[in-house]
Amino acid sequence: MLPTTSTTHQSDAESGIGWPLRGLAYALAGTMLGIAAMLATPPLLSGAMDIAWLPGAPPFHADVAAVAVLASLALLTRDTAGALSRLLALALACLSIVSLFSFITHPELRLAAEASAPLSFSALWSGHMGPVVGIGALLTAARLYVSVSKRATIGNVPLGWSVAMTLVALSITLAIGALDILPQAESWTIHAAALPDGAVILLLMGAACAARTFHASPSIAPIQLLAGQSVVLIGGIIASFILWQANVASTSLPLVPALSFTACLVATYMIAGLIALAVRVMIQQRAMAEARAALQASNDLFEAAARSSRLGIWDWDLQTGDLLIVANYLQDSNDRSLLASRTTIAAFTELMHPDDQGMVMQRVNTALRQHKPYEAEFRIRRDNGVYIWVLARAEATRDEAGKPVRMIGSLEDVDQIRRQMNELELQRQTLEEQSVKLAETAQALALARDAAETAHKAKSSFLAMMSHEIRTPMNGVLGMLSLIQRSEIEPALKRYAEVAHQSARDLLGLIDDILDVSKLEAGKLHIEAIDFDLRPSIDSVVALLTPRARENGNQLILDIAESVPEHVIGDPLRLRQILTNLVGNAVKFTEKGTVTLTITATPLQNGDFMLHCAIRDTGIGIAPEQQLTLFEPFTQADISMTRRYGGTGLGLTICKHLVHLMGGEIGVISAPGEGSTFWFTVRCREDVELTAKLGLQEPKPQPAPQAPTAANDASTLLPPRPIEADIADLVQQFDRLAGRKPQGGGSTGGGVTGH
Repeated sequence: MLPTTSTTHQSDAESGIGWPLRGLAYALAGTMLGIAAMLATPPLLSGAMDIAWLPGAPPFHADVAAVAVLASLALLTRDTAGALSRLLALALACLSIVSLFSFITHPELRLAAEASAPLSFSALWSGHMGPVVGIGALLTAARLYVSVSKRATIGNVPLGWSVAMTLVALSITLAIGALDILPQAESWTIHAAALPDGAVILLLMGAACAARTFHASPSIAPIQLLAGQSVVLIGGIIASFILWQANVASTSLPLVPALSFTACLVATYMIAGLIALAVRVMIQQRAMAEARAALQASNDLFEAAARSSRLGIWDWDLQTGDLLIVANYLQDSNDRSLLASRTTIAAFTELMHPDDQGMVMQRVNTALRQHKPYEAEFRIRRDNGVYIWVLARAEATRDEAGKPVRMIGSLEDVDQIRRQMNELELQRQTLEEQSVKLAETAQALALARDAAETAHKAKSSFLAMMSHEIRTPMNGVLGMLSLIQRSEIEPALKRYAEVAHQSARDLLGLIDDILDVSKLEAGKLHIEAIDFDLRPSIDSVVALLTPRARENGNQLILDIAESVPEHVIGDPLRLRQILTNLVGNAVKFTEKGTVTLTITATPLQNGDFMLHCAIRDTGIGIAPEQQLTLFEPFTQADISMTRRYGGTGLGLTICKHLVHLMGGEIGVISAPGEGSTFWFTVRCREDVELTAKLGLQEPKPQPAPQAPTAANDASTLLPPRPIEADIADLVQQFDRLAGRKPQGGGSTGGGVTGH
């Protein structure tokens, strides 16, 4: 809200800087200083009148000039140096009193003064200004002696304005008297010569005091009040002097003019005072009306707040037992007015629920005894007989002896909150029961899960332990079928033996995959770290899968970078197993295309390096949504793939586990109809000692490097082996499965599913 004009002026007055016409008062004070200087040679008005009416030169009036100087300096220092201003005002009062006393005791001041006759010191500095100027100067001194008001009020503004208007009226009266006296005298008198200059000084002092007093605020001093006071005071004072002059001329009794003058002057001030009093009463009535309106608005606000917030108040007189309750929500009626019910504490206690009465009285006694605030929540009966929950708070007021005399507090309707709390409590109990049931269910599920995990681990451990027992009969079958194929038998039996041999190999591959997954799940498959030659291991995989590639009309290409170390430390068996699975899948799902195996290496610290293998084919490709579950167990890209190409879907799962065990990663990049690229990395270590040892030997002539060769070339094929070599390999395999050290030499060709 923006401040009004009266509020702004009042705020300025309170800060001590804000009488609106203070600058005008300073200007009038400066004018008085200038007139005081001009009074020296000659006096302002009386000096101009000697040409027209009277002979001679008027004398210099030092006391009038001193009044002008003291009044102007007191006005100028009133805001900045209050002590000095009051000291100057006190000096002005003393000068006024001395002048009045001198005028009474020196009758020669009223005699004629020749221009050639020099004045004495006492005649020069006392009594010239006469009684009117002396009284005006004394009023000015009294006004300036009062310290600056910090606040403009309906008391100090009319009083200061009355003083100012009195000075203005005296100046006008003095001017009229001067015009009446001077032309009738035969020559100058010291007192008569000072009348015009005194009138000017009185007028300036009255105007300066009015400027210091004026405050145009309708709530403090309306313009009508100031105008009425001005008219009454100026007119009444002038009328008093005119009446005094008329009585002096008409009667010889000196008491009659004095009484008439006094009566008229008293009437004037009484009328001015009545005007000020009437305006003051009017202002106070208006302020009271505004206060009543504000109080009514506050009551309306309280009533609205009490209705909306359902909050009441109560006052309990502990001495008499009287109780005042203001709470409209306790009444069951259509009356929306605020209820003020006067009752007794005994009647109010009967409205409480019987189960709550003892608790409430106990808390009241505890609060009174321990000097603490009272608070209690209980049920109370409304007019319709329904109990509602309320919250009572209060504090006790005590007398000088510390004895409690009253308790005043609030009474809040908390019935809805209490009902909601009860509902929440029921919900909490229900949730606790449900949580107990959920905990029991979770415990049962945990037991079932533990049992399932135990059974799963037992199954995996059993399969891992039974790997030799399962593989041994199959290897025997394969060996015997190989011997039958190499013996001299009928062609039809040889074809039967070939079919049986291939079926047994496929079955052995399936068994190997299942057993490897069981080992991985049981945590019994470990990665070895042995010395081996990397290139022969990779060549054995290519040689193994070349015939299958030829059957599908594919070209198998091997590309090994020159930076790949030759002698490494790792697990050659698992590396060949990963390559066999990935290259075999590429050959299986590609027809009349190309399968490329690319090998690179990235050196690491301390002789380690990361081996990168990528198998790219031009086969059918894999859809993006099918790539998400490609490495999960028993999963293929499409169910139709199983019917067409066969397989268990465990090969990629085994590859993923083996790659992670070897410190690498595996992934696929593919799109339908655009082929696939399976890549993986494994962490290996270069056999630095073996490489250095071979470097000291004399190098053998190496053939010129050739471009990557196709698997259909003759260099990638193995020569036919005699049957004795197959028998020797079969014996070594039996020895290894039985846990015996192999006897004799034999080839080390990689298999599809070695372990």
